[in-house]
Amino acid sequence: MSNTDSFISEVTEEVRRDKLYSKFRKYGWIGVVAIVAIVASAGYREWSISNDRAAAEALGDAMFEALAADDAGLGASKLVSLNADSAGAKAIVGLIAASRFVEAGDRQSALDELGKVADNAEIPAVYRDLARLHSVAIQGRSLEPDERLALLEPLSAQGEPYSVLAMEQSAYALIDRGDRERAAELFEEILAADIPPTMARRIQNILIALGRNPIAGDLGGSGASN
Repeated sequence: MSNTDSFISEVTEEVRRDKLYSKFRKYGWIGVVAIVAIVASAGYREWSISNDRAAAEALGDAMFEALAADDAGLGASKLVSLNADSAGAKAIVGLIAASRFVEAGDRQSALDELGKVADNAEIPAVYRDLARLHSVAIQGRSLEPDERLALLEPLSAQGEPYSVLAMEQSAYALIDRGDRERAAELFEEILAADIPPTMARRIQNILIALGRNPIAGDLGGSGASN
């Protein structure tokens, strides 16, 4: 009877972990969308200063109108139809349109917009890298783990602007490949970095699910060293 109870307990724990991984894979792109909003805001300010103010304000008004649309798909379509002249503005419009397409459940349209940004050599690298990262996060398990890892490797390099987010996506790919030990090590590296408290708590929960014991109260920025 005790062996049966032990077996049931192990199965229940495994199901709980699988559900946890599923949630993180499903909603992991939210962090990328947050980065899009930050970069878009800063990028738009720079772009509006360096271009004709009237044209910039007209495009900005159209962007905000599209973002305010209750129907995410309609808002995304409005964004795509905007006439952005500069490479930076095209990147911002494409990235935000992709996020709105994701909200609407239209993954393919989101990927199409991200591809336009990632493949445009005129667009600054910071936007192209973000588009590549967002694309991998959206595709998730539809890509083989090794393919995801290959795409994320250059984005995970030290000094890259989205290295921590790319490392997190790489860790999920490692879990899908069955390499939980390496995934846990990567999550511990992330936890040791200067990351927001909300992200730190998320990583701590994943580590606990992986059987690790992260330092209690380590909410990023303080490292994971003893």
